[in-house]
Amino acid sequence: MIKHILFDCDGVLIDTEIVAAEVVTNWLNGENVAIDIEEFIREYTGKTFTDIINILKDNGNLKPDLDLTTVVP
Repeated sequence: MIKHILFDCDGVLIDTEIVAAEVVTNWLNGENVAIDIEEFIREYTGKTFTDIINILKDNGNLKPDLDLTTVVP
């Protein structure tokens, strides 16, 4: 019998936004985009990954033909 159900809104128990920012910043650095985590958080917090990529492509920071269909194990 289930006695308890625990709901976690992001940032209450675990703040995944910082973790995601670190992962994306590291990936962007590998794509030769010079950005640190503080700048990434300031500029892109609240935006979807797709929006971030499109902004970076539009600004010329990422190759327009960059293939983002790679599956990460």
